[in-house]
Amino acid sequence: MTELFYFPKRKKKTIRRFCKILSTDSYVPDRVIDNEEIIKKYHPFFRNEVIIKTIGVERRHVEEKDADDSDVLAKSAKGCLEKYGILPDELSRVIVNKFVGDNFLPMTASRLQGKLGSKTLCTPLTLMGVLRLLFIHWMRHQDLLIPVTNIFLFHQEA
Repeated sequence: MTELFYFPKRKKKTIRRFCKILSTDSYVPDRVIDNEEIIKKYHPFFRNEVIIKTIGVERRHVEEKDADDSDVLAKSAKGCLEKYGILPDELSRVIVNKFVGDNFLPMTASRLQGKLGSKTLCTPLTLMGVLRLLFIHWMRHQDLLIPVTNIFLFHQEA
């Protein structure tokens, strides 16, 4: 009997590309809301102690109402570019990992690229929750869950 599929022998693969972190930065909004303020506004059925015990959050840093996600990302991304010493036009890729972005279209990465002031051709890509799911899966085994947004700015050196 002849086989329908042929599976070639495995070959050892060598990957010659690499990636390294060249700069990091973060942004935390100045406005702070504590659990008591949320309880007064929304009247949930639980108390402050329950919130702290179940999710471990005592307060939240909140951006102003008129700010988009890309505005917050731009503040952090500009810090990364300044620390590394490159201009936004030198980026080759902008990858944003978000659970929910500004809009469905244009992508949050495209809006971020515009807010950074990049005028050159660049590949923007928004991953909607892909890396976050892996992060949450990993954090299930830890004591702490910190919601984050990841920005990956790529610069190709000649």
